[in-house]
Amino acid sequence: MAYLHLIYIDFKNSFVYKIDTVIGIFSSVLSLYMYIFLWRALLGGEAADVAALREMVTYQAIGVLLVICYDMEVASLVGGKVMDGSISMDFIKPYSFALSMLCGSIGRTAGNFVKKGIPYLAMAFLITGFQLQIRLDMFPVFCVVVLGNMLLYWLIFFSIGLLHFILISAKWFRKIMGDLIKILGGSVVPIWYFPKQLAGIVLALPFWLLFQFPQSVLIGKLSMQEIRTNLLLLYVWVIVFALAAVILWRISVRFITIQGG
Repeated sequence: MAYLHLIYIDFKNSFVYKIDTVIGIFSSVLSLYMYIFLWRALLGGEAADVAALREMVTYQAIGVLLVICYDMEVASLVGGKVMDGSISMDFIKPYSFALSMLCGSIGRTAGNFVKKGIPYLAMAFLITGFQLQIRLDMFPVFCVVVLGNMLLYWLIFFSIGLLHFILISAKWFRKIMGDLIKILGGSVVPIWYFPKQLAGIVLALPFWLLFQFPQSVLIGKLSMQEIRTNLLLLYVWVIVFALAAVILWRISVRFITIQGG
């Protein structure tokens, strides 16, 4: 029950800042507009292949939605607790610190989807004339993929938050990783447009699973065999980053013990 309450608190808190909500929706719609003009230009202006343009606009619309829902704030929250010393209080609370942070992320993600994601989707359908080419039959698969992606994304940024114990401040690393994940994840440009050698390197990293994989699922770009293979790979990376987080946490506890004398 304590963890459910933590989810509820962060869900409720996500509705506090009304201006942030309006700006978030506006920036998301603006991003989609920019992508529409970009792909129209790349695919040949007004004479662009309509099917290809719809596919890429749909791909980008899903990518913007994922950016809204993924939560990187956990890195800042963990870092803030380390830097102001309040992390010490979390060691005496009767629940797991990592799980409490995860519950907070779940609450914020749900809040962001309700306050920003749903209005953004409605406006995305309106500005594209209801021409988003979404495969509704793939939606259940998409949901399974995104749940795994949210966990992987959270583990990456929770681990970055733990780096504050070692680096004192890792804010710069959080910003770099956020931008790097978008670019190498295929959120901005699909990896199938990357040069062959660069694409090979990118596919060896986990970031494309966070964006290109779910975006490709919902536009019907992947076969069921490819989806199963990618899902397996996704959860392998989840295990890898979970182990990394456990190791970083144990190192972090040592640093607290040393600093506390």
